[in-house]
Order: sequence, then C-alpha cells, then structure tokens
Amino acid sequence: MFKQVNVRIMSLKQKGPIILLALFIGVLMVTFFLGGQHLYARNHPLIGTTLTVLSFLVWPLYALFATLGIHFLVRRSQRLKQVHDRRQTWRRSIYWVPIGAVLAIQAMDRLFS
Repeated sequence: MFKQVNVRIMSLKQKGPIILLALFIGVLMVTFFLGGQHLYARNHPLIGTTLTVLSFLVWPLYALFATLGIHFLVRRSQRLKQVHDRRQTWRRSIYWVPIGAVLAIQAMDRLFS
C-alpha cells in the first residue's frame, strides 16, 4: 500500500560547511569571551564588556551548528564504516577552535595596546 521512499535530507557537500561554520562560530565565541575579559582587565572596560556580551549572544548559534555537525558526523560514521581517515580529519579539526581563539586574542592585545 505504501511505497518506501529513501529521502536524503542533505548531501555530504552540504554537511561540510555546517561543521566548518560551527568551528568558525566556536572560535568567535571563545575569542569574544576571552578577548573581552582580557581587554576589560587592561583598562578597556567598554570594549571588554561589549565583547563578553557578544560571546553570550553567539552561544545559541554555536550550540545549534555544533549539534547539527555532531549529528551529521554520527550518522555518517554509522553508515560509512570504511571511510575511517576522513572521519578522523573532522574530529581533529575541533582543535582549531582554541588555537584560533588564542591567536585572535593575541592579535587583539597587540591592536589595543
């Protein structure tokens, strides 16, 4: 009576940018928070407070895209067990969040001092 239809919501080419967007937003969030705290301590209270508040406003976007990215990674890893090294590449890319944040904070410190 009912026909079985296989529907793919998003192709792999569309999933990659979501994961990269989550990483980029994560770098922004950590940078805004730590940079704001650093600038607040360095006698720039207005800029520091603004960046800290922005980090809290960016948090829901980060949570959304990170959750979508993790969901796609889990579904993909369940389907494609033979593609091991690609999965490892995506997992290793999460380390760029703190590295990018530290580099951005150092650049902001040099810019404002």
